Amino acid sequence: MSLCSEHETDLLIIHHSALTQDFFHLKTRVAGNMIQKLLNYGIRTAIIIPEEIIGKGRFKEMTIETNNGQHFRIYDNKKEAENWLQNI
Repeated sequence: MSLCSEHETDLLIIHHSALTQDFFHLKTRVAGNMIQKLLNYGIRTAIIIPEEIIGKGRFKEMTIETNNGQHFRIYDNKKEAENWLQNI
């Protein structure tokens, strides 16, 4: 978030390899806390996560829910993530 501020942007793409495994285990609340913090700071974020991870259990439910919003979305490829951020 501080890098977004330093570079005067409110758009962010995160690759799944930059996330800890706790992010993908929703019981830890890491994903929810991170999403809330990004929303609080007004940073529109796209996370790129492979389809095999997106499609699993509760994480799939969270992806469907977050992808209905305008501030945080999960994609399985960089091109779609960039398109969404550029068309806001």
